Amino acid sequence: MARLVRCVLLGTVGAVLAACGGGPPGGTVTGHAAVCLGPHRTQAQIAAIPVRVEVTQHSRPVASATVRGSHIYRFRLAPGRYAVSSGAGRSVPVVVRPGAVLRVDLADFCR
Repeated sequence: MARLVRCVLLGTVGAVLAACGGGPPGGTVTGHAAVCLGPHRTQAQIAAIPVRVEVTQHSRPVASATVRGSHIYRFRLAPGRYAVSSGAGRSVPVVVRPGAVLRVDLADFCR
């Protein structure tokens, strides 16, 4: 009987932790998003240009951010397969693993 009570309690605690985000930890995707622009810009002009970075999974948006200045973005994501893109280029496929930090620099393909 004590073993049954212990199993029920452990199962309940596990369900509560999973519901409160106690499931597997996510990973981080970070990098530099290049600005799509022509030549002859100053550093101040480049820093002022916003770049929107979007993360999709199965072609559905799951996260986005608009970055300025150094154009460094950072997303905390659940484990899985994603695509990271900006208006300046192609999407980059990534696989997020628990606790991993992935650096994905988004190149300027519009030149």
